[in-house]
Amino acid sequence: FVWGWWAAGPAGAAVATQDVEVQGEYLGFTMTPKDGCVVSRYGLLASPGDYAGDYGMLLEGFGVGSPYVPSRRLNERLETDDSVAGRPVLRYSYDCDGANIRGLHVTRTVEAFPNEASLLVRWRIEHKGAERQWVTPWVRNDAVPGGNFTPESHVDVPTLNGLERARRMGYFPASRNWVAATDPVSRVAVCGVFNAEHTHSFLTLWDGDGRRSGFHTAFVPRLMNPGDVWETVYRINAVRGLTHVDFAAEELAGQLD
Repeated sequence: FVWGWWAAGPAGAAVATQDVEVQGEYLGFTMTPKDGCVVSRYGLLASPGDYAGDYGMLLEGFGVGSPYVPSRRLNERLETDDSVAGRPVLRYSYDCDGANIRGLHVTRTVEAFPNEASLLVRWRIEHKGAERQWVTPWVRNDAVPGGNFTPESHVDVPTLNGLERARRMGYFPASRNWVAATDPVSRVAVCGVFNAEHTHSFLTLWDGDGRRSGFHTAFVPRLMNPGDVWETVYRINAVRGLTHVDFAAEELAGQLD
């Protein structure tokens, strides 16, 4: 299923059973309706290459997986919604089953705008179960800016001790609401911008031997009663021309020399 940014069609939502490809003026991406409905391809049209890592982008979950009581996604569904004029809207939903997540209903809505190199993601969690439980949500973005991993790649993350250009895997308390995977060779950065009040910490993903980079965002744990709803909004932006990132917001990213 190929979706151009300005393609017209009958208003409404349709269930997608194959990869959905979205092509815009600046950005193109592919969403795969299996294995967690990740973004399996992501890149700027002006800088050829696939910036999505091996595990994809927009991967999400709760807590730490248990080998004894594995979590499951039930009733998975990816819909393409063309009722919104001027931009594509993709909606992925499922029900959770497993320790501390049974009864949760999750909806992830991804919007792409024609004049932006950005994805807007709304992640909504509804507790439709019978017991209250602690929920520890997270999202993960395996990103290879520029399309090719280089030893000079790093993850720019603000910390309590200043800005870290990480070439290692490690957790950092969220002193700001953004994090970026950067390739100074191709001068491309993939930035995640999150809700500051919802964000607990960042895990920098970097493996020189495995040629992998990216970032994992842990949100603040919360107690949810039956009927409770929690929603957060974040952006994944692609930026050209930077060898490192010193500041990022929804609208822009900046480098200070």
